[in-house]
Amino acid sequence: FPVDLDRDGDLDAVGANGGVSYNLGRHLVREGHFRVGRPAGLRVYGPPGTPCVLFAASAPANPPFALPGIGWIGIDPASATALFVDVFGPDGTAAITVSVPAIPSLVGLSIWCQAALPAMPSVTGTVAAIVGSF
Repeated sequence: FPVDLDRDGDLDAVGANGGVSYNLGRHLVREGHFRVGRPAGLRVYGPPGTPCVLFAASAPANPPFALPGIGWIGIDPASATALFVDVFGPDGTAAITVSVPAIPSLVGLSIWCQAALPAMPSVTGTVAAIVGSF
């Protein structure tokens, strides 16, 4: 049955067996773990040839809220910072690599990410990561 599981404004599919298929029209996914001193990967999906902006925040929006005409804001606006700007390739993806500093005190830090797709205009759902050790 169709339902917007990731609050990105498009319908995802849940099968009878409980399997989930996400609609990749606008989507953000974490690739691997965030670890101090290592690169961390994120992949954003959207319309080919259009820009995307990746934001990171130290907390989720509490509560998440709808921004009319844009979508659900799932990261804390007060702590949000634009980390990366990219243009979607012909396949509709943007692969983003973020270097996590080799600072041991970052272990256990929660990071919340969300991407803006200004050409649509819309946002993706949010992705959370907890920074791990080396």
